[in-house]
Amino acid sequence: MMLVGHEQGWLMILFADPRWELVAREVTFLVDVDYSRWRMTGNAEGRSVAVIPGDADKAARFFRELKKGFAVALMNAEGRRLAVFSLKGSAASPNRFLDCWRTIVAQSRNDPF
Repeated sequence: MMLVGHEQGWLMILFADPRWELVAREVTFLVDVDYSRWRMTGNAEGRSVAVIPGDADKAARFFRELKKGFAVALMNAEGRRLAVFSLKGSAASPNRFLDCWRTIVAQSRNDPF
């Protein structure tokens, strides 16, 4: 699982597995952060699924759960487990990511080019 923040202000959550060979399409799936379930819709292609959250409040709640969590489980829409990601030792990572992303967004707004 990776977090990507674009300088234009949008955020992407990327779920990837080198074993996947996904057909390009929109997919709905489930993500559990320590048994708190999230239904997500993203774009699948190749080895990953990309989600761009449209609701800032829900994205903030998801980040808060990631910061406190111990594990993330990725499941298909029927609940079959596809992958598990450990969050051990990563509690500070979401904060650093958000700090860096806010700085990049703020700087890009000052650049007229």
